[in-house]
Amino acid sequence: MLVGVRVFIAVLYTMIGLSFVATTGVLISEFRDHDWLTLATFYSHLFLFFPLFGLVGLIAFYTPSCVFLDMYWRRVKYGKPRFIFGFIAVAGAAWLISQALLGSSERSMWEVRPDVLERDRVSLAACLQSGTCPRLAALDALSNVRAVSQSRVGLSELAPNCDRDPLISTAADTAIRRFCFASTPYRSDAQSPLSTDDACCRAQRNLVDAVRTMAGRPDERSVTARVHGYTLPLK
Repeated sequence: MLVGVRVFIAVLYTMIGLSFVATTGVLISEFRDHDWLTLATFYSHLFLFFPLFGLVGLIAFYTPSCVFLDMYWRRVKYGKPRFIFGFIAVAGAAWLISQALLGSSERSMWEVRPDVLERDRVSLAACLQSGTCPRLAALDALSNVRAVSQSRVGLSELAPNCDRDPLISTAADTAIRRFCFASTPYRSDAQSPLSTDDACCRAQRNLVDAVRTMAGRPDERSVTARVHGYTLPLK
């Protein structure tokens, strides 16, 4: 097998592997004073599972990739131009897909600068005392999820159905009351007020809209979000 083949795959996979862990590393550094662990576990598909399984996948496919490239380079008819064209096509497709994902209107809390999230918490502190807040601060809602998940197995029963058809909803739907992560501070003594699904869904929409607005301002986007955008095509 050609030495250049092994070197090329090693360099390429090293770059891809670094892109897997870069976002997690930057998140830890940027949010180290703002409960980075809660953010990482809440978005674990991106910051924990994807890097781990991605690195395992790169290690597992290193040798097969070397064999595949060596075969194209030395044994397949017109293998070199076919491989180069295919490589460019895949890289281009990865870039286009990443741009489509980054262009989505959906935004996450880790895309907002930590100081902006902290200001959001402070600005809602007063109305929280009166119990009339339209939603919790983003960091407080996130802390709710972690606190509740540590006290029970599974959270699916606490998830309100916010996509009900208003033409077929029943009285039983509005009678159900449950803890709402987006509107109610969690109390470990099980005395947290409960909300109707409609009220909780309004709070969730308010929270999602607030995060989208904060992350949508270029000067309030986090370094983690920028690094994620740069590395997404490699991922």
